[in-house]
Amino acid sequence: MARKLEAIIADIQSNTHGEPSGTPNTPAQDLKEIKALHALACELISAQNWSTPHESDVSSEQLQAFSEWAKANSITSPKLVPKVAGSKGLGLFATENIEPTETILQVPLSAMMTASMSRHNLGKLVDAVPILQHMPSLALAVNLLRESLNPESFWAPYIHILPSAWIKLKLQPLTSLTSKYTDLAATCPCFATVVKDLKSNLRQYVIIREGLNKHKKIISLDQFTYRRFRWAVAVVMTRQNPIPNELGRPVFTLIPMYDLFNHAPGEVTTHYHGELKLSETASAGHFSAGDEVLIAYGHRPNRDLFVYSGFVDLDMQDNDSYRLWLGINPSDKYAKQKLSLLSSANLPVAGYYELRRNVKQTCVNILVFVQIFCLKAADFEGGSLDVSSIIECDETSPRYAAALRWLNARVQLLLSSFTSTLDAEDIAGVSTHRLNAVKMKIADKRLLQDVSVELDQALSAECVIDQ
Repeated sequence: MARKLEAIIADIQSNTHGEPSGTPNTPAQDLKEIKALHALACELISAQNWSTPHESDVSSEQLQAFSEWAKANSITSPKLVPKVAGSKGLGLFATENIEPTETILQVPLSAMMTASMSRHNLGKLVDAVPILQHMPSLALAVNLLRESLNPESFWAPYIHILPSAWIKLKLQPLTSLTSKYTDLAATCPCFATVVKDLKSNLRQYVIIREGLNKHKKIISLDQFTYRRFRWAVAVVMTRQNPIPNELGRPVFTLIPMYDLFNHAPGEVTTHYHGELKLSETASAGHFSAGDEVLIAYGHRPNRDLFVYSGFVDLDMQDNDSYRLWLGINPSDKYAKQKLSLLSSANLPVAGYYELRRNVKQTCVNILVFVQIFCLKAADFEGGSLDVSSIIECDETSPRYAAALRWLNARVQLLLSSFTSTLDAEDIAGVSTHRLNAVKMKIADKRLLQDVSVELDQALSAECVIDQ
């Protein structure tokens, strides 16, 4: 068994190292790669014969123990009680009527698990594994894993109510990449992030495992299984929140009780008081006794919610963006001049740009790039072209209109890749995994449709002169 495990780890090393190519994978390439990576992850889990004691729902006894622990550690939530919230896992429910702006939760720093504390607890392992020094969230995840193995841990009552490999974590792409929905997810631009994250997750496991080989007292190799590691990383990805340290710099933190709130669109109502070393949450609205109390997770795009939290909110699309790949073809006759202009404009010569609604105000970099991309021979006649004339280009100029037309054509091409209406798609009986992927595609399609309407209106407006 040991030889088989080492052979799998060697395969992981060879399949997760190396720099990415200069151009993005096609959806078919992403799908092929994710299936190969997922197969390696499954082989690794099987070889380690991993099992977990909490593969079932959280018990009422565990919830009661957590509530008592929270009270004993000065977590104040007089009108809230944790309960099962259906398919969302756990949630917080009102025991009495709650008014808007009313303070509903206070969590002291002493009850939180921070990345700074985690680095200290991991000791020599952090010195031996540089990625734990440079990736605070990863150190937090490894410390969570370590604490989960200790039945006497200070955080044991909290850890016992965290989602295991079931419910919420299975909705995260990191922990649920199966044939059930990869065919849909592979057509979303955010799927490239999923491929990158899974590859990084496997590579990080192997690197940390090598470090633990010299520091077994911190976590034994037998206990440091990939599935435990993936669980800890997934928990941190879904639940970490930044709080400012004494210097005002963000420190990633797990905040017990607070991380049981489920999401609803709105404004952020949680703040950290540095002088009191206390996180405080106010109610975002009126809640009656028995209602689930919801908070906003911040101004995050659906892409991040899908990849890192395992859900998509189609009622919250103001912050959405579409990852649009732009690059200069090396065979372009004027590639050298165009690359020089992009460099002068401090723009990436190739890579993903964020396409958003309200294009002319929010996508200035895209419009500058496309103007440079569309330059013709006549534009280079008569000497060098000043990049400032492009950045400060008059919106009534032919060059600006050409950029809008090119971008609109690109958006139309992307829209043509959606093979169904999506909004009208029958999703009855569809698994939650597949439904999330469909919703992500709906969000992408709606954004592209709105951008197309904006560009059509801009091109037809009198301020754009088509010459």
